[in-house]
Amino acid sequence: MNGSFRKNTLAVIVICLMVLMSLPIVMGSNEYFVENLDGNILYVGGNGPGNYTTIQDAIDAASEGDTIFVYSGTYYETLQIDKTVTLTGEDKNNTVIDGEGSGNVVDVTADSVNINGFTVRNGDVWDAGIYVYASHDSCIFDCIVSSNNGSGIELDLTKHALVSNCIISSNKQFGVLIYTSDGNRPSSNNNIISNCIISNNDEGVFIGDTMGNTIMNNDIRENRVYGVHVAFASNNEIKGNNFIMNSKSAYFQGIQLNSWSNNYWCYSISDSKMKIILGRVICFPWLNFDWNPASEPYVIGGE
Repeated sequence: MNGSFRKNTLAVIVICLMVLMSLPIVMGSNEYFVENLDGNILYVGGNGPGNYTTIQDAIDAASEGDTIFVYSGTYYETLQIDKTVTLTGEDKNNTVIDGEGSGNVVDVTADSVNINGFTVRNGDVWDAGIYVYASHDSCIFDCIVSSNNGSGIELDLTKHALVSNCIISSNKQFGVLIYTSDGNRPSSNNNIISNCIISNNDEGVFIGDTMGNTIMNNDIRENRVYGVHVAFASNNEIKGNNFIMNSKSAYFQGIQLNSWSNNYWCYSISDSKMKIILGRVICFPWLNFDWNPASEPYVIGGE
């Protein structure tokens, strides 16, 4: 991992941590919002005077840098986020955005969007629970993204995004999809997926036609095809993850210049110095290696 990538990765983590550490407590331990000193706070649901009844109405009324706090409840809508805002749910277990099987549930097309504290469900086939397009420096934190008919989270032409402490489960296609839909534009690079539980999807994580992404410290389990699938992508790091009871833990194709290290592979390999990852380059079988696999599973969040 080169020096510029380390700096960019650190910058994304620091920005998101600064946002999350600024969360003041409101009434209950799980009732919080992100306060931007330069922006307003708009409220959705609850009983306050002037509160919005839909999340999209609040987004439309917001200005750049505003915060939208959403009280617990189920909101049957799909969202278009085309400005830099922070969208915060009162409680991820009880603040639900339900797309009712219509398109992407949350569609992000702006930079530096922060989303935390929601359950996002019922995106349409070939769409996603949360779709981030051509965005820089956005953060998805402490969300449950499940039961979507397409993918859970898609990062398309997106750079320096952080997806952390999320439960991404029971999606019919990919749990997390990082890819490039337009080959004529810069690809999705330098994104981080960390500290998530990624389970019971078709494929846990798919990385396609991108470079410099990091998949680290995730619990990747019980996915129906692959835990992690890397296709025509290079210089990605897959490290410190648990691979447990996936149909196949990992697979790569096209380019073999990716790093696998310190992962736990569902069985004790304390006496082994490596784990073989099978793949294919052009039409030839190929091998990658995790040279320092973990002998015991990691304790990983996302709860």
